[in-house]
Amino acid sequence: MNKDDSGWDLGVITGLGITVASAVLLLAAFCIFKGTAPSDTTIALHSTVCEITGDIDMAYSLTIPYTYERSYDLDNVDVMIASDHIIAMGAGCKTFVKPLTARVYPAKCIEEQHVLWNDTAGMREYLNRTYGATGTDELPLDDHSFKKFRGIMEKAAESMIMDPLKISGKDGLTIEKTFIHVRDPGQNIRREGFVFISTR
Repeated sequence: MNKDDSGWDLGVITGLGITVASAVLLLAAFCIFKGTAPSDTTIALHSTVCEITGDIDMAYSLTIPYTYERSYDLDNVDVMIASDHIIAMGAGCKTFVKPLTARVYPAKCIEEQHVLWNDTAGMREYLNRTYGATGTDELPLDDHSFKKFRGIMEKAAESMIMDPLKISGKDGLTIEKTFIHVRDPGQNIRREGFVFISTR
């Protein structure tokens, strides 16, 4: 056996040193992984936001009128939907933001503290009352009226930046794709799609 001057076995000392060094390296690697691995909260926020954006994107892609109602499992997660992005907030002030591919509008439209309509049925009544047409295929808006309506919609979208739609807990979200028919000066009719959202 190879011993030092004090009588210790150098092979045992070397082996012990290697074992301790390996344990230290493993512990360091575990700590690094633990620090960089996504937390359960982060995963929950990402999953929730992706679910909602997926539902909105599906509605946006459709070429027919569509209404979808769904409740999400938002345990300890608060969600805010603006016109072009979604924010999810969880425990520990963690936040996840995802842009929307579709621009969304509030189903309830308020202009200068006056409620213009509460839902899409009320919107059709407003169009008929204001422009003499409902924006349907049978009663399309003219180009001039549609430009005014579009201006109202853009203001409503901008208001969602300052006051996004909030959902939490077991709140249900209603997503509605609807179309406004517009007659141009050449008497051709086109459709303009809008995605409205509201809580229930």
